[in-house]
Amino acid sequence: MKITILPDTVINQIAAGEVVERPVNVVKELVENALDAGATRIELAVERGGIASMTIADNGSGMSRRDLMLAIERHATSKISKFEDLSGLNTMGFRGEALPSIASVSKLQITSCEPDSVAGNRLKVHGGRIIELQETAANIGTRVEVANLFYNVPARKKFLRTPQTEQNLITVLLHSFALAHPHIAFHYQIDGKSSFQFPPADQQQRIQQVFGRHNALNLRHGESRSPEVQISLFLSRPDHTRSRRDQLYFFVNRRHVKDRLLSSWLQQAYRHLIPHGRHPYGVAFLTIAPELVDVNVHPSKTEVRFLDIGLLSKHFHAALGQILTEQGGTESPPVSPSILTSPNRTYNHSKPAASGASTELVRQSVLNDSAPLALPIDTGGEGDFSPLQSVSEQSTGSESASLNFLPEDSREHFDILGQYAASFIVAVRNGELLIVDQHAAMERINYEEICARSTSEDTAMSSEPLLFPHPLPLTSAEVEVLKQHIPAVQALGFGVEFIDSSPCLTSAPFDLPSQQALDTITAVCRQVLDDKEKNMELPQESMRQMIIKSAACHKSVKAKKTLNHQQMEELLERLFTCSQPWTCPHGRPVALAWEREKLCQMFLR
Repeated sequence: MKITILPDTVINQIAAGEVVERPVNVVKELVENALDAGATRIELAVERGGIASMTIADNGSGMSRRDLMLAIERHATSKISKFEDLSGLNTMGFRGEALPSIASVSKLQITSCEPDSVAGNRLKVHGGRIIELQETAANIGTRVEVANLFYNVPARKKFLRTPQTEQNLITVLLHSFALAHPHIAFHYQIDGKSSFQFPPADQQQRIQQVFGRHNALNLRHGESRSPEVQISLFLSRPDHTRSRRDQLYFFVNRRHVKDRLLSSWLQQAYRHLIPHGRHPYGVAFLTIAPELVDVNVHPSKTEVRFLDIGLLSKHFHAALGQILTEQGGTESPPVSPSILTSPNRTYNHSKPAASGASTELVRQSVLNDSAPLALPIDTGGEGDFSPLQSVSEQSTGSESASLNFLPEDSREHFDILGQYAASFIVAVRNGELLIVDQHAAMERINYEEICARSTSEDTAMSSEPLLFPHPLPLTSAEVEVLKQHIPAVQALGFGVEFIDSSPCLTSAPFDLPSQQALDTITAVCRQVLDDKEKNMELPQESMRQMIIKSAACHKSVKAKKTLNHQQMEELLERLFTCSQPWTCPHGRPVALAWEREKLCQMFLR
């Protein structure tokens, strides 16, 4: 076959494959255009998840007749004029690919009017071909209507999901824009019905609008700043998590991004505080000097590259450290004015940020009674925001009768009332009713004792040889996992040898019975393999933590084990000497406490 030059319509349709994969991509590009046009109000209406139609209207600067024609040409943009402009980019868009890509795979109509014009102009483009351009009456700003997406590319249309799924993706996207731009009003309509209206607000009010009052109540704030980097985090308490990550937002210079590095930092910070498979929710705002971040990585503009990862890491972890304190992150109350106005809540690593910085770091309460409430986020049920407590939080008032993790001042005198279901210790401290999970409490005690005996990866724990080798009941895949982590296993006192190609346990930590040692190694290998199957990467240093957690679990007193008064008293005394007595190593609650007022509220008294 001979080489030929493709027609512009085909070129645009191919390019659209990178920019426009589904309706949510169209909405993203058009909302970014509205933001760059200086809009203070953006309205979005979708039909059938955007598959049938999407309409976005703004009150921005609008376009002239000439600019309207140029807007559908590839690589035509008002954002940059030379490559060097990318290093100081302060707009959302810059490629000049969005509108021509959208126009090539849909029936597009753009109506726009500049502030000083007596009339506007309307442009119709079907499948990349101009159908009509005429003068028309119009409001100041731009209105873009996209109908019949992929009508001329049926192969791509087949890959779209259900209208409900596409609609949910658009909803999450619009929430991200609303969080990043609280001063802008957003109105969202779905199939002719209003979904939400967010009036202009400050950052705290907008967070409450998007997440809802109850969920905002469980957010905590941490920040760190320097002239080059400013970090402001609003993240959920470890006892309020989700089964999915879809309500965790990262913003770099107000641009919503999906960054594996930031996600991994957050995941590792919460790893020992929340159960496996659960995730925090909240918002991370990063304001970085433009020359230190590259946003020109992919046409979707959701990926970025950081020039100074070390500087970013220092500030990000400093802000995280304020949220997840050394006591485990659950001893302090949720975000409140007293916390956020405390002089100790901000780390100033150097001089304050320049006055022209684009992000104003928030130092007030997330909660504000005057802030409008958002409608519930449709998450498909399974992924709803969820506290870890096992007792439902219900009350007749607007506030929940919540169960609280054991606060730091619990290390006081307590009276043991008894044991419930041979699994829970019931006690009273300072007028509060306290219920302690005996297995979780013993896990915490054992975990901290093992950690204290093995403070370094270079320090091997003492062990005792077994009378005879014990075969490890591992599959071939689990054996490969074990081989990869032999040094970490041996450093913690577990001796492993391969006898006739079969792995055997030859020694164990001196206080761990052989069967518990076998169960520990087997459970860890299976967990690592399970994580790999879920595409969850395991940092090398985490293997050590997994082994310690597993050992602590297997040597702990189990549920359904009857304890006498002396044993319960000894367990609680040992628990209250731990640095983190309120959560087990896997992040589950160890103790729950009710004040008398909360109990009365729960009983409608």
